[in-house]
Amino acid sequence: MATVISFSSGKGGVGKTVLLTNMAYHLAGLGKRVLVIDADLGLANVDIMYGLKPSKTLQDCLMGDTPIHEAIVVGPGGTHVVAAANGSEELTRLTPAQRMMLIQFIEDLADHYDFVFLDNGAGIGENVLFFASASHMPVIVVMPEPTSFMDAYALIKVLSTKYGIREVNVMMNRLPPGTSSRQAYLTFQDIAYEYLPVNMNYLGQIPSDPDVAASVRRQKTFLDLFPDSPASKQIKQLSEKLLQLKPEKYSGNLQFVRSLSNS
Repeated sequence: MATVISFSSGKGGVGKTVLLTNMAYHLAGLGKRVLVIDADLGLANVDIMYGLKPSKTLQDCLMGDTPIHEAIVVGPGGTHVVAAANGSEELTRLTPAQRMMLIQFIEDLADHYDFVFLDNGAGIGENVLFFASASHMPVIVVMPEPTSFMDAYALIKVLSTKYGIREVNVMMNRLPPGTSSRQAYLTFQDIAYEYLPVNMNYLGQIPSDPDVAASVRRQKTFLDLFPDSPASKQIKQLSEKLLQLKPEKYSGNLQFVRSLSNS
């Protein structure tokens, strides 16, 4: 079964979607079968990042009109993508029936992939908490600034206290030149460890890089456009680190029952 990884953030604008779409692109280039599901229901943009125009979205599937496999489109580098509808208020809070349907979708697809990436929304909304707590491996993307730290802390607090999550993974994005990534992470870690019963695994950092913004404007992965840029070199290392992590270290299967019982 695929390793299901959710990417979340305490606040918007930290570059979460850019990171995961490029990581998926790199892993696909290494021969891994990668499915990206846009789980930011209502403010979706994975299809925009990849320059795709899907005819069917996750909304069509959850409304019962479309089988999930008909919503899968092939993205850059051989990635597979299930896009979500942008501006769909009705899906910002999934019903229990829709959650069960989504659970079944992922279970039906999991045997066909090595990784399933869930592009989660920002904040501590119900959908965010559901996807993060249901994944094998919750990843929190932060920026080295106080507002990002505090919002990420709030997200981890809810995941640990309400959903029983005891281990999260952190990526630091948009690190300014001359900033120590380790020191920035330790500052955040100290805040969490003082108050929360949670272990944090530092996956690494991605430097601030003007090539990233240029790639977003062109709706291309920066790994494709600027393969030798500082951000590209780091994203390759982060992606390959995922290959070394053992899913058994986490839950071994999606924690659907726990997620639903606490929602």
